[in-house]
Amino acid sequence: MTAMPPLPPAESVNVKLRSPTDLVAITPYLLGFHPDKSVVLAAFRGNRAIFAARSDLPGPETPPADLLADHLLQVTVAQGPDLLAILGYGAAGEVDGLLRSVWAAAEQRELPIGEVLRVDAGRWWSYLCQEPDCCPPEGTRFDPAATEAAATCAFAGLAVAPDRAALAATVAPPAGAARVAIERATDRAERSIMRCLATIPEPEWAATIEDRGDRAIRAAIDRYADSARLDDDELAELSVLLVSLPVRDVAWRAITTPQPHLRLWTDATQRVVPELAAAPASLLGFAAWRAGDGALARLALARALTADPEYSMAQMLLDAVQRGVPPAVLDDWPVDQSTRSPRV
Repeated sequence: MTAMPPLPPAESVNVKLRSPTDLVAITPYLLGFHPDKSVVLAAFRGNRAIFAARSDLPGPETPPADLLADHLLQVTVAQGPDLLAILGYGAAGEVDGLLRSVWAAAEQRELPIGEVLRVDAGRWWSYLCQEPDCCPPEGTRFDPAATEAAATCAFAGLAVAPDRAALAATVAPPAGAARVAIERATDRAERSIMRCLATIPEPEWAATIEDRGDRAIRAAIDRYADSARLDDDELAELSVLLVSLPVRDVAWRAITTPQPHLRLWTDATQRVVPELAAAPASLLGFAAWRAGDGALARLALARALTADPEYSMAQMLLDAVQRGVPPAVLDDWPVDQSTRSPRV
């Protein structure tokens, strides 16, 4: 299941939902990709979209529909919505069971339902409207790209991947010549750092690494704020320095707004050697979570845990994203006074 915390960028976009077509048009912007074979639960409060949760349709390797529906509702109710919309993507025989399970679970909780739609092959069907004049039995054809709602989202800079696989590709490890180049750069960075440490007493190593890491992180942030990027040697050194938790925490504390950190850590996650991906992928996960992009956050954190299954920062953040915890809850988390970062 993909759970997306509130979207700060989208919250500032004024989109008028005049019809089910408008709702269908904005849903990919809430998720970050175009859903398929899914059920999506969109939550609203005070006429604002505050949350979206998505589940794959039930299959051999997923829980049954009632359990999926219960989990979707649990993470959504935690956001305090005052209106819900439920959308199922796929053929009627594929979607109907989970869609109705979510609908029934929402009604049991006495949650107000604004719309229940099935979407498939360029048409939508409303489960709440039986009037053939506005909701014909053959479905209503739509072109979401032609709607004012979608145009407003696109003009505001909200990006949408064509599907979840395309979004996953944005955090895939390097391959081919790029992989060889970054491996060689990483070897050079490791040797450079070791030569530096060999010239100073061992008790000074930690402070030296942290100082070097602090300077590398600040330089990287400035570079990506100018829409430039690190070369392989610069990125390789940064990835090696991020193995130090105090250095990683410098980068973590700096993520107070999504940009330029999303650009920096997306690029780093795509390019670093796989065995050093845990820190940059976790930082990308945190930046995406802060930006409200739960789908990207989940994928980045999964990449981090592939590199290091015990990486506690990724474990903690993934748990928060899966439970639909809003990023604002970070203000109440226990803080290590020595680093001013959440304890991990």
